[in-house]
Amino acid sequence: MAHILSANFAMHGLWNNALVNLGFMTFVTFSMVYFIVNRRMVSISPGIKAPYAINYLRFAPHSLANCLYVFYAGLLIEAGYQKPTRGPSQFKTSAYMLARSDVNMIVLPASAVTELSSLPNQIANGLLALERDMLGKWTGLHMDVESRLHHKVVQRKVTPNLEILTPTVEEEVRNSFLDYLPQNCENDWVEIEPYYVLLKVTARISGRVLIGFPICRDERWLDFAMIFTQEVFGSLIIMRWFPPWLYSTLAFFLPSVRRAKDYIRQGHEILEPAFKKRLGEIDDKKDKSETIGDGFSWFAELAQGEDRYPAKLTHFEILLALASIHTTLLREVNFLYDMIARPLLVDELRKEIADSSEFGWNATSYAQLGKLDSALRESQRTSPPTLIGLRHIMKQSYTMSDSTFLHKGSYVCVPAYSIENNPANTQNPHVFDGLRDYKKRATHVKPKSQHLYTTPEPSMSGFSYGKSACLGRFFAVLILKTIFVKPLIEYDLRFTSGATEKPENCHAHEFIFPHPATKILIKKRAKSTAPF
Repeated sequence: MAHILSANFAMHGLWNNALVNLGFMTFVTFSMVYFIVNRRMVSISPGIKAPYAINYLRFAPHSLANCLYVFYAGLLIEAGYQKPTRGPSQFKTSAYMLARSDVNMIVLPASAVTELSSLPNQIANGLLALERDMLGKWTGLHMDVESRLHHKVVQRKVTPNLEILTPTVEEEVRNSFLDYLPQNCENDWVEIEPYYVLLKVTARISGRVLIGFPICRDERWLDFAMIFTQEVFGSLIIMRWFPPWLYSTLAFFLPSVRRAKDYIRQGHEILEPAFKKRLGEIDDKKDKSETIGDGFSWFAELAQGEDRYPAKLTHFEILLALASIHTTLLREVNFLYDMIARPLLVDELRKEIADSSEFGWNATSYAQLGKLDSALRESQRTSPPTLIGLRHIMKQSYTMSDSTFLHKGSYVCVPAYSIENNPANTQNPHVFDGLRDYKKRATHVKPKSQHLYTTPEPSMSGFSYGKSACLGRFFAVLILKTIFVKPLIEYDLRFTSGATEKPENCHAHEFIFPHPATKILIKKRAKSTAPF
């Protein structure tokens, strides 16, 4: 019997080796074809007459330049930002280029932030750049660049009603933590995976506000909201490793792309009938002011003309769900790790929350949490969701005020992370100072309007800037503050294995994200209750 088992294991091992060798040979063959077919030099790609971040990129095959971008985008962006050009100037004050699989990216200097952000959509369009980044043609996330409906919903309904929405968000946070965090652990440390816990919490909050009852409780929608975003970003990280002529093939064979499209179909199956019904109810109701206060109703209420189709409204909701969950989740996880690594800062935040709730707690209490606001902003400065900002595709040729000529069709952006972490803009940028902006506000005559997390600045554009600033940032910051008030007060947290340093982030292309599999330890604090 032992001999038979040994033979079986040996055969199994040979078979595995054969598969490995076959896979390796396939990879080598494919790589050779990839490099041969895609051997054109980066320098012949369309773009402005600007140097590359690293000189030898202009002589490199586009495939090699893209591989460098996939793995070392941060180093390339910083090298371009810091590298001297001819004469005393640096790229900090002039444009340079980076090679990506599908495009040569024109990286403009910090001096261009205000001008670029003020250009009308007819000249420079941010949605077109986002669609390109998300490979919308292949992932199903195509953008309607002409419609402004999602802007109307956020500007006219979500942001003005944040004070009314706050109790709803608090209720969802409270119920979510009851479901997903351990409750009877005053004496024992319990291991959790915070990425997935916060993903579930964020999906529920987003669904409650942007979808409303009863769909936000539909398990199919929650499944969509949680998994769809992971499938999309996993797909584009893989696909953007390859040249565009392979995108259609990859989209056909990659399981994650097929699953993402299946989730889009599932989203349409859930929402389209509901939108059809809601549109009919609004048409029959003379007083539209009585419409239920959730994103679902607001989309239906504000839609006009060609936007007033259930399929189109559903697509808007899918895009909004993706935007509201993904980047908010990354900010949440990074902030959590930053706090675990800084217990003294946690003590400061706990005291601030306790002081603010001493005479009651309501929607306006969050504005009093200046230290928490500062810590959130500092966490985003050090671990942003993306290294670049103000991404636009030029719909018309345009000459910048510094005489930089941008061709129609050019992809332009700014090195947001490098600008924010320039010592000229942030003193000691390598030091995490959670109270950095809190102390800045204390020195200004009008502290309420300066250095807030929701206040974009040319040198702090984590939420973009100017006309391009993220419209949903006020809602996102409300979610962040609401989510962390509760665990900061009610739980002690620490890293596993006695670690005291924040885990390293993962990097792919221009994206930064925490490792989803990281675990932490959590323990309930005795006699400590959050103010809601």
